[in-house]
Amino acid sequence: MAKDLPPLVIHLDLNELLELNQVLEQASSGLIARGEVISKDPSRDSKILKVVVDLFQPLAAELTIKLGDGTGSDRFLKAAYAWGLDPEIGGMSAQGVTRSKLEKFSRMAADTGKPVTGYIFEGVIANWIMDYLGSKPVSVNNIFGTTIAHELGHQLGLGHEKGAGDIMFVFDGESRGNQINWLRSAERDALSFTDAQIKKMQSLLSTP
Repeated sequence: MAKDLPPLVIHLDLNELLELNQVLEQASSGLIARGEVISKDPSRDSKILKVVVDLFQPLAAELTIKLGDGTGSDRFLKAAYAWGLDPEIGGMSAQGVTRSKLEKFSRMAADTGKPVTGYIFEGVIANWIMDYLGSKPVSVNNIFGTTIAHELGHQLGLGHEKGAGDIMFVFDGESRGNQINWLRSAERDALSFTDAQIKKMQSLLSTP
């Protein structure tokens, strides 16, 4: 990375995770099961942030990722409850071209005046967890954190990959077996960026 470039700052707004109202979260364990209401773990946002930061640890010198409202950030990913009616779109992001340039990105109507550069769609991901993984408790923070890292990967220049063992797996339209395998791998915190993906992100972060 060029020595005169400071770390890229990414903010995550996870406030809407309070709306995960189709599952019950056990505040003491961070696990979820079917239920009518959510018991919000007050430290859940920080736990999800840690998952994301750990996944980007190889880029720690180039990236600063923290919770925030987008003010003063270079990238701003927001948790939104739903996106249209597509049950397989868990997130969307602008595609990174260089450190300072992103391809055109359509924000949700409520966010037209905000610096949002990507979304995860909580209602969709919650349905994945229930419909694909069943009703037994699931380590949901790892799944949300991995999905956030996937969307940030797009903003840092990465495209989709076919393999269910890749963090950039394209969930939409793939076989149910591969979708389940990806979710289980994310839940176990078993996914990571490949060396080639890290080099590609480093290249983007080094290009003004």
